[in-house]
Amino acid sequence: MKEIKTIDFEVMYSPSLKQNVENAIEFATMQKQILLNLFGEDIGVIKAAFFDTREAFERHIENISGGRLPPKTAYGCFYCNEIQCLIDENVKKDMTSVLAHEMAHLFFDKFVYQKFGVSRVRWLDESFACRFENPYQKTAKIKVLEMCEYISKKYPNFNMDRLSAGIPNEFNHNDAYSMFRIIAIYIEKNGKERDWISVFDKGQGKVKKLSKTILNDAIHDIKRN
Repeated sequence: MKEIKTIDFEVMYSPSLKQNVENAIEFATMQKQILLNLFGEDIGVIKAAFFDTREAFERHIENISGGRLPPKTAYGCFYCNEIQCLIDENVKKDMTSVLAHEMAHLFFDKFVYQKFGVSRVRWLDESFACRFENPYQKTAKIKVLEMCEYISKKYPNFNMDRLSAGIPNEFNHNDAYSMFRIIAIYIEKNGKERDWISVFDKGQGKVKKLSKTILNDAIHDIKRN
């Protein structure tokens, strides 16, 4: 494993991933400035490890966590105060933003969940973290509209509270992340980040209420514009 250290990151990586890691660090560094402006506080140096095979990715997590394994669909995780990322060259998937995505989870956990003393709401922070992939800027408009059309037809009037505790085994994982990304596009497009991080200001009732309408609201907003 090789290592890159910057002011914000300490990253171990498989040698084949040097360019991928440099790109991920550059993107995450830019996104971190947005997070710092939002929260007004830092979380310190972020440690991460990048792997080029799922076997190495899983083995590392298993070793540092005392036997735990990540979900089979995971490409980014956080165990034992370290972000773990999988970049599989055989999978056509843009992984430039994976470090920024996982970093956003860390900020949200510390300055929202811990600040307000509340348990994790999976759909809430996944949507927030997806926003730091810059989905509105990076996703072609036609692809966004196709995604919205598919989700609205398959899951009309969907209540995101179903994904608060996690993604159920019987639920399509890709569909769940399409929902998160639709909401993320809505957040990024309309500058809703501050609304998101203050959602627990008056208790958890606002989150329950938001979960009933946010997906439909996001889809209608995207289609309208």
